[in-house]
Amino acid sequence: MPSDPSNTEPSSRKPFISRYGWLVPSQIDVNSFIEAAVTSPRLGVLNNNPFPIPSEARVAIFRNFVMSDIMSREG
Repeated sequence: MPSDPSNTEPSSRKPFISRYGWLVPSQIDVNSFIEAAVTSPRLGVLNNNPFPIPSEARVAIFRNFVMSDIMSREG
């Protein structure tokens, strides 16, 4: 007889690291990363593998791009 599915949890839902274990803020200065991403044409990390960068940092970078675009259109 098959086991009761309500008592089992799929292995794909079990965490294999801590909730924030894959983020890199403990390894880099996030503020300097944001500044470098905004001022540098090289966005390889964000284009190729954005997930280790905290979402707050990615949003800050995006907002800086939007403000820069607005300012360039006004001027």
